[in-house]
Amino acid sequence: MTTHPTPLHELLKLTNKTVLITGAAMGIGKAIAWRYAEAGATLQLVDRDADALQQTATELREQFDAAVTTYIVDLSDNGAITALWRDITPTPDILINNAGIFAPVKLANIDQATFDKTMQINTWAVLTMCQEMIARRTAPGTIINISSIEALKGMTYDMTLYAMSKASVLALSRGLVKDFGRSGWKINTILPGGISTPGAQKMGLAALKKLDFSIIKTGLTYNLRLPAKNLGQPDDVACTALWLGTPMSQYVNGAEIVVDGGFLAV
Repeated sequence: MTTHPTPLHELLKLTNKTVLITGAAMGIGKAIAWRYAEAGATLQLVDRDADALQQTATELREQFDAAVTTYIVDLSDNGAITALWRDITPTPDILINNAGIFAPVKLANIDQATFDKTMQINTWAVLTMCQEMIARRTAPGTIINISSIEALKGMTYDMTLYAMSKASVLALSRGLVKDFGRSGWKINTILPGGISTPGAQKMGLAALKKLDFSIIKTGLTYNLRLPAKNLGQPDDVACTALWLGTPMSQYVNGAEIVVDGGFLAV
């Protein structure tokens, strides 16, 4: 008897899935929410920017008639994370840890407070979200963690602390796959690089205004080396995240997928 593969349109359909996305108000998170809404998923969107998050939710409802619930949460607050999971219904099928902070800081200026804030949001909050997700689901689910190519190769000056935090996300994902992969959990990591997000654009404009030549030089060097010849868009990451959330990637587990236009390859 011949076994036919599942039709492509069925593999991309997520009408019976709920996805929780952090940092969903703008940039990569918003782009991910857009693609999942297009695939028919129920959306649970988390961000600390209430106005921007509400605007994103409104756009998704108008464009796709999407089922969207928003949660205003500061991921630097452990109590707020606990309260979030207490309020969420239903427990999501897919968790996408996208939220993070990205700011250059010179090594000499990294004090305890700066270290704690960066690691809290970029690492501890990701760990806590994974803990809650795994503890609350009665069946295995999918986790997609967003790291950065900075975790693999220093690209920007004064990003040592940021790189540390994103390298921790890689280690977390690897450990979770080891511990829970045999139980059916699918856990993968995306490493974006050179993505033209509102945050990156804002940092670039600020560098120009302040004549911060270290950042300006980094940007020029990056663009000259980049095989793609142009920066990526948030949707480039979003399409990868959508693929990882569908049955199309059912045998992909523990993967670290670089989305950087070929920067690390040359």
